Amino acid sequence: MIRLNVTLIFILVCLATSADAQNRYTIRLSGNLGGGASIEDTYISGRSRQSSDVSFLGNLSAGYTISKFRLNAGVGLMGTSYSEEYKGLIFEENFDPVTGLPTTVTPADYTVYFIYRYAVLPITAGYVITFSDRLNLVPEVGLMPAYNLPLLSKIENETKGTVRTYNIPAERTFSLSGIMSLNVEYYLTAHVGLTVGATYTRMFTNLMDRPANALYNAYHREYTYGGGIGVAWRF
Repeated sequence: MIRLNVTLIFILVCLATSADAQNRYTIRLSGNLGGGASIEDTYISGRSRQSSDVSFLGNLSAGYTISKFRLNAGVGLMGTSYSEEYKGLIFEENFDPVTGLPTTVTPADYTVYFIYRYAVLPITAGYVITFSDRLNLVPEVGLMPAYNLPLLSKIENETKGTVRTYNIPAERTFSLSGIMSLNVEYYLTAHVGLTVGATYTRMFTNLMDRPANALYNAYHREYTYGGGIGVAWRF
């Protein structure tokens, strides 16, 4: 089952230097805010599941344009999540404050949310297609290494109206994704413009740390895609 939900791609801030056909160099700043959809892809011992709730991507980057070619590198934060609903199953209701073990369990309806977070380093190369002094189209492609932050798990008891959260260490410390984007830049003046774009990321790394002698095959990967709008400044 694939559930496409809202993606929040927040605070995309770019710092870049560029050169036009007359070899004039400029500094460019841009900020974008957008949304889209994401997919969480999991396979365990012959059973495949695809679902998602919310994802986001934001970064701060610096780049340089030589003629029509643009190179960017930066740092940022990416997150993806999905949820599962359970009806009438056993829910751990009360916990011992010392041991952390459940003291009572009761049947209940509840929802479990899983939020994956990554500190990312997007590195992209692109080509600036110029239609006029005001209008550019910039396709970009690259790699996005990431440091995998702890998984945030939230258990919401629908019957009791209670919520518990957990921070779970990631099975793998690092991951690698591919990133593609297509952006339109339109400058209202010589210095201020608007940007509209679409971004797609695809994870290559299996987030499940499987030993070589594992008895069954399993993998977990994340995919996101969405669009955004923003404002650009060039000096």
